[in-house]
Amino acid sequence: MLKRLVVPALVLAGAGALASLGVVVGGPAAHGAVNVCVNVNGTQRFQSGTTGCGGAPGNTAVAVGAGAGTSAGSGNRNTAIAVGAATASAGSGNRNTATAVGPSSTAAAGPGNNNRATAVGPLGVAVAAGGNNNSATAVRCTVAAGGSDNNVRHCP
Repeated sequence: MLKRLVVPALVLAGAGALASLGVVVGGPAAHGAVNVCVNVNGTQRFQSGTTGCGGAPGNTAVAVGAGAGTSAGSGNRNTAIAVGAATASAGSGNRNTATAVGPSSTAAAGPGNNNRATAVGPLGVAVAAGGNNNSATAVRCTVAAGGSDNNVRHCP
């Protein structure tokens, strides 16, 4: 029961936080459908509108908003979340997290383990890859952390 409550709660919390920042997630899709895609443990649980999500067993991918796309691939406990016309990809390792929020934002975490990439847009790009325990945070800019272990980068 708890798992069924977590994703809607995250979506609602994220939408409220975005509204407070003045970020528009997007209106309803054609014919009144919502733009949401949820993939849990390699199975697409829900998809409507213009969102897309894919994931491998042991991973979670959630996309909310028109044009949002996510992928959580090879490995375990990887999570990809995209809100708005954003893309997020986490995989090729374990416990990688990629979160992208806002138009034309992109976040990628992995290959490696325990990498975290967060991009906030418009036009935020964050990459945490090529090692373990890397963190990249971009707010309307581009940043990369990786190539070895334990790198932390942010912009601005």
